Amino acid sequence: MKTFSLRKEDVTRRWFVVDAAGQPLGRLASRVAQILRGKHKPTFTPHLNGGDCVVVVNAARSRDASSSKSATSGTPATWATNGSRPSRTSSRSVPSA
Repeated sequence: MKTFSLRKEDVTRRWFVVDAAGQPLGRLASRVAQILRGKHKPTFTPHLNGGDCVVVVNAARSRDASSSKSATSGTPATWATNGSRPSRTSSRSVPSA
């Protein structure tokens, strides 16, 4: 069985119209990039432009991630769960003179 590789003559292009109203901006951008690259097709070939065309409507009404309620609290992951900072003391002690 031979490995399938898409040729330039075999590429079929389709048009997608995407409504961006209320969609999270990052997920929408990721999905549109996937369609433009052609990764949604079973005949995806990395070295050939086999992607489709995309028209995005209502882009101004897409949701921005910063307006999401799931934004981080701003506490670094290295802090303890009670919110206190880790101690800055070193485990090595300096001998007193």
